[in-house]
Amino acid sequence: MLIVFLACYAYLCVGRRWKPAVVWAGALAFVALRVVTPAEALASLNLNVLGTFAGMVVLARLFAASGVPLLVAEGIVVRSRSTGRAIVLVCLLAGFISAWVDNVATVLIVAPVAFALAEHLRADPVPFLVGVAVSTNLQGSATLIGDAPSMVLAGFTGMEFGDFFWMRGRPGLFFAVQVGALASLVVLAWIFRGRREKPLAMAPVRVTSWLPTGLLAATIAALAALNLFHVPFAYKNGVTCLTAAVVGVAWRCGGILRREGPRRACGTLLRKVGKFPWSTVALLAGLFVLVTALGAAGLIDVIAHGINTLTGGSLPLAFLALVWLSVLLSGFIDNIPYVTALVPVVQRLAADMGATPTQGLLLLFGMLIGATVGGNLTPIGASANVVAVGMLEHRGSHVGFGRFMRIGAPFTVVATLAATAFLWLFWR
Repeated sequence: MLIVFLACYAYLCVGRRWKPAVVWAGALAFVALRVVTPAEALASLNLNVLGTFAGMVVLARLFAASGVPLLVAEGIVVRSRSTGRAIVLVCLLAGFISAWVDNVATVLIVAPVAFALAEHLRADPVPFLVGVAVSTNLQGSATLIGDAPSMVLAGFTGMEFGDFFWMRGRPGLFFAVQVGALASLVVLAWIFRGRREKPLAMAPVRVTSWLPTGLLAATIAALAALNLFHVPFAYKNGVTCLTAAVVGVAWRCGGILRREGPRRACGTLLRKVGKFPWSTVALLAGLFVLVTALGAAGLIDVIAHGINTLTGGSLPLAFLALVWLSVLLSGFIDNIPYVTALVPVVQRLAADMGATPTQGLLLLFGMLIGATVGGNLTPIGASANVVAVGMLEHRGSHVGFGRFMRIGAPFTVVATLAATAFLWLFWR
C-alpha cells in the first residue's frame, strides 16, 4: 500500500504529463486492494473545494478578461520603485485576500493580476505565482473562513469566528499568522532583492466591464458571510462560487451571442469549455482519494500516536514534534484530510499528557500552523500550489520541485519559526 502511494507521489515529483491519470490509477489500486471501499473513495472527494475551484476559475477568467487586473497591475507598477517591490506587493495582496477566502479561490483571484504584471514587466511569471501561492497558504489559517483546515479545527473544538483573534484572554491564531507573515515578507524581499530594475510603463488600461469585478466581490462577501453566520450547509462555499459562475457565464454567453450570432457563438463557447483546466480538477480529486486511503491504512495515525512515546510526555518536545512533523508531511500530503485526521489524535495526545485546556490548544494551533505553512515546501503540498503550478504549465512554464522550493523552503522555515515562537510565548 505504501509502495503504491510513494510511486504516485514520486511521479508527481518528476512527471510532466498524465499526472491525473497516474493519481487516479493509484486511487483505483487502493480501492482494488480494499484499503478503502468505493463508497469511501467517493465520500473522500471534497466537493466543496472542487466546487469552489470550478466556480472561481470561471470568475477569475471573466475577471481577467474584463481588464480590471491590468488596472490593478498598473496601480502596483506606479507605486513600485522596482520590479522586486512590485512582486512583493502582489504577494501581500494575495495574503490579505486569503485570510478571508479559500486559498484556491485566492490564487484564482490574484493570478490574473500576477500574470498581467509579469507580462507588462517582461518578467518570468514563475516567481510571481509561487510567491502568490505560498503567501495564500500562510494566511489561510489566520481566520475561521480563510481555509478548510481552519474550519475543521473550529468544528472539532467549537471555536467561533472571534476566537481566531482573541481567546481565553490571549491573542489568537490571527496574530500568530501575522507575525509569520511579517517574517516571510523579509524572505520574499531578500529573494527578489536582485530585481532592482524600474518596472516598465504600462499601456493605458481600458476596462471592458465592471460586472465580473462586482460578481467576484459579491462572491467574496457571500463566502465570508456564510461562514461568519455558520450557515449549516456543507457545500455552501462550492455552491456559492458555482452560482456566481453560472451568472457570469450566462452574461458572457449573452455577449458572445449578440456579437457573433448563434452559429459562430457555438464554436467559440466550445473552445472556451475546452480551455477549462479539467486536468487540475481531476488531479485535485484524485489526491483527496489517495490521502484518505493513506489514513485508512493507519499510517498517519501511527505517526501521530508515536509522538507521545517519542517525546516522553514533554510539552515542549510534543509541540515541536507536531509543528515540524506537520510541516514535513504537509509538504507531500494535502492538509485538509491531514488536519481532519490529526485534530482528534492531538486532542487525545493532550489528554494523555495531562495538558491544561490552554496547552491542548497550543498543540492544536502548532499542528495547524505546521500543516498550512508546510504545504509551501513543495508544489504538491497544498491545493493552492497545485492550482498555481497547473496555471503556469498551462501557459508553458514548467515548475519542478527544485525551482518551487527555492522560494517555498526558506519562506516555510522562517514563517513557521516566527509564528510558533509567538504561540509558545502566549499559550504555553
